[in-house]
Amino acid sequence: GNGWNDLVQPFWILPALALSKLKLKDIMGYTVVSMLLVGAIYAVTMLVWPHL
Repeated sequence: GNGWNDLVQPFWILPALALSKLKLKDIMGYTVVSMLLVGAIYAVTMLVWPHL
């Protein structure tokens, strides 16, 4: 759960943004897409795992 939340609020990327002179808005779309993909994989795994 916590790792999934870190994808949409990427405080871990702040040093890289400072070095690359990018703004958070430049990468926010990518973090939201990755959060949705990981969330879907996580949800499917939690639904299928008990039946294995």
